[in-house]
Amino acid sequence: MTNKKIAIYSRKSKYTETGSSTINQIKMCKKYLINKFGPSITKNIVVFEDEGFTGSNTNRPQFQKMLQEFTTKEYEMLIVYRLDRISRNVLDFCSLKDTLAELKIDFCSITENFDTKTPLGSAMIMISSVFAQLERDTIAERIKDNMLELAKTGRWLGGTTPLGYKSEKKETKINNSKKIYYELTPITDEINIVKLIFQKYLEFHSISKIEYYLKNHQIKTRQNKYFSRIAIISILKNISYCQADKDILKYLSNQKIKVYAKNTASSHKSFVSYNKRKVQKTKNGKNRKNIMNNQKDWIIAISNHPGIISGKDWLTINQELQNKTPQTIKKNHLASSILKDILHCHQCQKKMQAKILKTTDQLGQRNFTYHCQKDCKEPNIKGNFLNKEIIKHLASIPTKNKDILEALKTFFPIKDVENNSLEEIIKTNQNKIHNLIEKLPYLDKDILPLVNQEIKELNDKNKVLKQNILSSKKTIPQRLSLTHLIQNPFDYFFNLDLYDQRKLLSLIIKCITYDKSKIYITYDFRRPSI
Repeated sequence: MTNKKIAIYSRKSKYTETGSSTINQIKMCKKYLINKFGPSITKNIVVFEDEGFTGSNTNRPQFQKMLQEFTTKEYEMLIVYRLDRISRNVLDFCSLKDTLAELKIDFCSITENFDTKTPLGSAMIMISSVFAQLERDTIAERIKDNMLELAKTGRWLGGTTPLGYKSEKKETKINNSKKIYYELTPITDEINIVKLIFQKYLEFHSISKIEYYLKNHQIKTRQNKYFSRIAIISILKNISYCQADKDILKYLSNQKIKVYAKNTASSHKSFVSYNKRKVQKTKNGKNRKNIMNNQKDWIIAISNHPGIISGKDWLTINQELQNKTPQTIKKNHLASSILKDILHCHQCQKKMQAKILKTTDQLGQRNFTYHCQKDCKEPNIKGNFLNKEIIKHLASIPTKNKDILEALKTFFPIKDVENNSLEEIIKTNQNKIHNLIEKLPYLDKDILPLVNQEIKELNDKNKVLKQNILSSKKTIPQRLSLTHLIQNPFDYFFNLDLYDQRKLLSLIIKCITYDKSKIYITYDFRRPSI
């Protein structure tokens, strides 16, 4: 034995303090080394410990750090409590074995008594790693089969619950024994938001307009963030919100998608769906990607939670979404292109396009340029700079034209206060609180704490909703001063969202043209250059 370092590696999928915890693994490895080489060996030991990491791959911080340190050639042995602490994947283990052989580092597993110093030990390590992966794959397949069978019953099997629902524990009796299962139950304030999203799509037929509507009304997700287009689309496509009526069942049957259910069609029930996607490794064997399963493998089951939109409307919405181009559902990376549709090339009169750049400005916003889509010889113009110059110029012009004043009057009142949906939610919550308070004298003492807690939660939700309404009224500091806004419409231009910025510009500007170093703005009443 030389004076080189010895690495002890320990791993556990979950944090524990008993059994084969990482602490116990390290103790056993140290004890093995001391018995074999004497107490002085402890000064050469370096411990690498990963707790809370799976053995299905090697993406573990301490494991990767250990491999990096091995390249210094200061180590002569790697010791583990058991072979599967390193990996349950044969390819990963073979890769490690080759790396250790190249660096002349011995490997030892103290439980199985495997040592790469001998040919037999090296062969037995490879055989054991094959069985470790077989065990992992067998367990995973058994769990998957059980979960898929449970999914057919319509119960909720875990994961992130859809917006508007929570997972609630239920009990049932099977063969005189209690069994626990979970179902989705509605959350009133959240489900009202989901209903609003479906309602607004049927009204607007536009994802971007829904996005702007929700933002203007300060309606946010569970994480208190604004709804993105992707989030809105995932809600509209989620069959968990669809009523299990005859229209949707007929559609699923025509698509050869089997529906598991004990009951017939019901508008008071909805669906849960599983096995629509699968995880597949890429060619390098490491990275994974989700791909869509064949429809015949999908599991769609009728669940007891209530649906909120009819099958007919859900199908109408989803057929529209399928026909939309990918561009219409992408996140709007060009959120600063306020001159879209009104900026034209002076040479060909075609609309100029916005092109995003990789760089950012001083405020952290992505830089972009406006350029001619026909590739005229006109040079590109910096988008961020042009936006500011246009607004700066417009703000300097007194708005005394009667047509402009009338146009502005139609714009700002619409944007004033539209919080009916939130106020309806508050009213519903207040009615709930009132009903619960009336029932208090008749409830058992054991139930009173639960009811009081529910009343408190409803009150807290109403406080948040009222604050959202108040915030929406303060999006523009002088919003209530309509006279000031009409006389100075561009003072608070950048407080508006993109949709309203473009709308406001379109009210007073017919066209903007770019000619080399000059910008021409065409109004209804004059054509100044800047």
